[in-house]
Amino acid sequence: MQNFSSAEVKELGAQRSLIIIHGKVYNVSGYLDEHPGGRDLLLDVIGTDATEHFVQAGHSDEAQDTLASFVVGSVKDYQYKVPEEKNSALYQMDNGPTASSQVWPRLAMAVPGVAFLALFLRLVVRHGDVGVEKAPDDEERDREPTVFGAHPVDSPLSNASPARLEYTYPEGGRRAWLAVAGAWCCNFSSFGWTSSIGVFQAYYSEHQLSSYSSSSVSWIPSANLFMLIVLAPVFGKIFDNYGPRYAVILGACAHILGLVFLSLSTEYYQMFLSQSILSGIGACSLFYSGINAVSTYFKRRKALAIGIVASGSSLGGVILPIMFDYLIADGLSFGWTIRAIALTFLILLSFASFVTTSNLKHQPKPVSLLSFVRPFKELKFVLLALAAFFTFWGVFIPINYIVVYAKSLGMSSIFSNYQLVALNAARQVLQYPNILCVLARVGCGFIGDRYGCFNTIIINVVIVIVSIFVLWFIDTPGTTMAFSIVFGWGSGSFISLLPACIARISDIREIGVRVGMIYFVSAFACLTGNPISGALIQGTNYRWMQVFAVLVIFVGLSFFVALRMVWGVDPGFLKTGLGNMDPAIVEKIGAKDPSIGSICIKEVVEGAKDADAGKVFHAQ
Repeated sequence: MQNFSSAEVKELGAQRSLIIIHGKVYNVSGYLDEHPGGRDLLLDVIGTDATEHFVQAGHSDEAQDTLASFVVGSVKDYQYKVPEEKNSALYQMDNGPTASSQVWPRLAMAVPGVAFLALFLRLVVRHGDVGVEKAPDDEERDREPTVFGAHPVDSPLSNASPARLEYTYPEGGRRAWLAVAGAWCCNFSSFGWTSSIGVFQAYYSEHQLSSYSSSSVSWIPSANLFMLIVLAPVFGKIFDNYGPRYAVILGACAHILGLVFLSLSTEYYQMFLSQSILSGIGACSLFYSGINAVSTYFKRRKALAIGIVASGSSLGGVILPIMFDYLIADGLSFGWTIRAIALTFLILLSFASFVTTSNLKHQPKPVSLLSFVRPFKELKFVLLALAAFFTFWGVFIPINYIVVYAKSLGMSSIFSNYQLVALNAARQVLQYPNILCVLARVGCGFIGDRYGCFNTIIINVVIVIVSIFVLWFIDTPGTTMAFSIVFGWGSGSFISLLPACIARISDIREIGVRVGMIYFVSAFACLTGNPISGALIQGTNYRWMQVFAVLVIFVGLSFFVALRMVWGVDPGFLKTGLGNMDPAIVEKIGAKDPSIGSICIKEVVEGAKDADAGKVFHAQ
């Protein structure tokens, strides 16, 4: 908190350089200097980054409700203050210690067959452990200013202060980057396997399961994708309670055992149980454990770290089809080809099981079913869930059928498999722009930050629809290859931007549950989309399958557009909560459009110039 003389108040007020945060007066420049990242938001969203820190600090629901009634804004008269009892209430309410103060012992477990390598890696990791900074004692902590510039008195909240929260984000170091490497291996072995599964569907249709219809065969990859997605809330909760190590080890065992059983399978039910169920459960555990673990090490560089991890899935989608095709072409049996892939996964996941760690101290917490249902009370969340459901319903159809379709055009087995390779390679270019530094500034991440995630995802869903209409409906090898690239570009953008859209409409305290529930709903679309499409194939005529894919994706696009309209202005930065502002207040400060959900931030700031002593907006 800064003290200003009357002359300074008059001068700074005339420049609109004062703000009120939780009843305290600050100089805008000084506040932004003390909070990295805030300067990028400038005056348009002043106070938002304080609210963000407050949410991340782990305060109770009651404390956050109190926060919503506080006034943040640019003022000329600093006399408008929040009642002192509310100001102190923020420091009196908390729901207990945050994850940073929770303790759960980490146990090292060996993976059979790689004990020596595992021991060596563990010694390296232990040698490179980054110690957690010693927490200040209670007396020092109470003197420590919070992000809001106030000094809590007799506060149990200090353990959760934003300043203390920074200690949990090393932003690098040996353990952090080893965790990234381990999570990359998890992604390569899990989602990379699922991304290449169209090759196996084509092989099954021509060999072991040639007597079954395309619709029946398609249940195997569909169920595999379903298991990878539907258990997201379960493994998210396991990670919160116990960390990634147990989940990675158990997931690796389930995934590899599933592949071993698949290599021995000759009947439909055997392939379904081994590949779809057992392997799918293991892949789900690996995928979400790796992504969540990396998130605990990075804050400023989280996009880069997650981008590196996520590249494993697309690289797996590029390498595994080629590996499968060439091993089969060289005369290796299907069983030994699958065992070779399983051995590759065993090596990668043995490494991952020792280096994929969390920077948090995990402690089991009770499960509340209400937390999984609560998000569906919000219209925006329901619209996004429907948009994701219908888009997922159609977007994986080309991934699973592109190889079979290419062969129906007379393309060779190897060249048709490269359609899937091209599709996955194209997805990698846009889905993971952080790895390719040049594309990072012109890809979907840059566009989403600048013009809004919803705007960008809508454009790319349109690209998906147009690619099917314009390219896939033309039955030639050249247009099929072009379709693989263009469709991969659009679908990859959709898949990578969806989590960002979920975060945009979510309370950060519930982001894990909300992401899990969106994917849980979408899992049922992934389960049924391919079998329905397979039933629509008539011999070598894929037209009705293509029509189905276009129609369901178009329905998903409609829900995205509806959500975009409900959401209102979609700025390329943190939301300010202006959509929930009282229209009377908006009208008072001079905004041209006082309707909720369509308030232009610039108009609000401009209108505040001539407002009287209350020139404020409510921060969400």
